[in-house]
Amino acid sequence: MKSKSERDNEIADLCEQAGCSAPIREIHRLQFSRRWHPHPSLAFTSWWSTHADSGKGEGVGVRRAWNCDIYRKEFLDRRKLNDLA
Repeated sequence: MKSKSERDNEIADLCEQAGCSAPIREIHRLQFSRRWHPHPSLAFTSWWSTHADSGKGEGVGVRRAWNCDIYRKEFLDRRKLNDLA
């Protein structure tokens, strides 16, 4: 398990890469400390754009999907299968 400072450094790096403002960085740091990940990976974002649930009705947003165990597990399982192919 990562320490608090390691998690703070991780979200700081992600926010820097995404160009988040200082107030947004603080919000993201608090979210991240509560196990909400505000920055989905590019690979997940790309995969999610093709997922059936992303377009149903109002759809499920990519950030919410990234933080749902069922979608993240599906993504990781499919990525693992693609790596084997």
